[in-house]
Amino acid sequence: MYNLIPALFLLLLSPLTLQAEDFSFPEDKDWHTFIDDALDTYSQKRRGDEAMRTLALRIDEVLDEIKIDLDNLAIDLLNKNQQAWEQQIRSKCSFMADTYRGGSAAGITFRYCIIDEQKTRIQELREMHSFHTSP
Repeated sequence: MYNLIPALFLLLLSPLTLQAEDFSFPEDKDWHTFIDDALDTYSQKRRGDEAMRTLALRIDEVLDEIKIDLDNLAIDLLNKNQQAWEQQIRSKCSFMADTYRGGSAAGITFRYCIIDEQKTRIQELREMHSFHTSP
């Protein structure tokens, strides 16, 4: 029992090895580097998909945070706006990827575009919320 006390004391004093990313939001992450560091195109696409899913979940979180302060009419308008935004970015990013006509860069271009738009959308939602709730 007494041998554990020094070990526990040392654990308490040891420095934490948390990374800066452990305290950041998904919209702050450098997703392009995350994707570019993959070993091959298949891995890049998988990482791009992971980034898009992570940011989509983050958008859902931000929307839920915003909706707490809104009445039913405003929630309905926000939902319609979000649906229109989703259609618009899919169309825009498909157009951007079409530059490569199905080549290996098309999928990565599409993912980069979606990721950039998602990050921008999170900031836009926060600004819309601030505007809507300001006096």
